[in-house]
Amino acid sequence: MSRKKIGLVLGSGSARGFAHIGVLSVLEKHGIRPDYIAGTSIGAAVGALYATGMSAEYMKRLTISTEWQDLLDFTIPKTGVIAGNNIEEYLQDLTNNCKFKDLVIPLAVVATDIKNAHKVVFAEGNVAKAVRASISVPGVFSPVEIDSHELVDGGLVDPIPIDVAKNMGADIIIAVDLSISMDEIYIHGSRVKERSTFGEYVKDRFLKTEMGFVKEFIWETKKFRLPHFVKKYLIKFIDRLFNPKRVYNFMTKRRIPHILEVTMHSMQIMSSQIYKQKLIAQKVDVIIRPELSHHVSSSFDHAPQIIEAGEKATEAQIENILKLVGKDIC
Repeated sequence: MSRKKIGLVLGSGSARGFAHIGVLSVLEKHGIRPDYIAGTSIGAAVGALYATGMSAEYMKRLTISTEWQDLLDFTIPKTGVIAGNNIEEYLQDLTNNCKFKDLVIPLAVVATDIKNAHKVVFAEGNVAKAVRASISVPGVFSPVEIDSHELVDGGLVDPIPIDVAKNMGADIIIAVDLSISMDEIYIHGSRVKERSTFGEYVKDRFLKTEMGFVKEFIWETKKFRLPHFVKKYLIKFIDRLFNPKRVYNFMTKRRIPHILEVTMHSMQIMSSQIYKQKLIAQKVDVIIRPELSHHVSSSFDHAPQIIEAGEKATEAQIENILKLVGKDIC
C-alpha cells in the first residue's frame, strides 16, 4: 500500500503569516515533510521559500533579520501605494529566479484576477512573479499582469486553498488557519489607530518618497526653455507652492500608515469569513490555529513572537499529525 500524500495549506494573513514558519519548523523537527504545498498571499511566499529547499530554521533567521520596511518602494498612488518591485527582486534572489518545475516540493500559488474576480492558480512559470501577484493587497500594492490577467491578493477569493491541495493529489490535508475571530476584530480595530514601529517607519518613508517627487518636479521645471522673466516668476511660484518645508508640514498631517493598516485589516476581516466557510465545507484532517490575538496584519516587527505562536499551535497538534501520517510519537 502506497504512503498517503500530505498536503500543507498555508493561508493568507499578512504579517500574521510568519506563523507558517513556526508550523514548518515543528513539522521539520518531527520528520514530517509535505508532499504538496498550496499557499495564498503570505502563505504563498513562505511556501515558495520552503519549496525551494530552504530550511525552516534558515527562514526563521531570515525573517527576523530582514528589515521589511526597506523593501517598500512607494510610488505615486494610482493602483497602489507600493510599486512592489523591491519585494519581487528580493523574492527572485531568495528563490534564485526559479520556475515551479525546479522546486523540490510541488507548489501551487493562488491569486485573484481583479478584472473578473476569478481565482488564478499558478503551478508553472516564474515562482517569484506568481508570489508577488498573490501578496498584492488591493490599494496597497500595484497589481501584477501575467498572461493577460491583472492580479491581486489571492485572499480575496481563496484565503485557504484546501481544494487546490486536494487537486494536487494530497490525501491528508494540514491547514493553517490565520483567520480572526469577532473578538479579535474588535481588538484589532482599536489597534488600527495605534502606531507601531513599523508604521512610523512606513509613514516616514512615504513622505520622503513624495518629497522626492516634488523636488524632481521643481528641477524639471527649472529646465524648461522659457523667456528669462517668465522662468524666473514660474520658478518662484513653484518654489513657494511646493516649498519642501511647507509640503512636508502639510503631508505630516496625513495618516498614511492608517490607510495601509485599515486596508490590510479590512482584507483580514473579509478573508476570515471565507476561511470559516471553506473550513466548514471542506474536509480537513488537521487545522492548526496559532494564537495571534495580540498581532495585527501589519505587525511585521513582531516576527519572533508570531513564529513562536505557530510553533506552539503545531506542537499542540503534533500527536494527531504523527498518527495521521503513520509516524511514531517521539
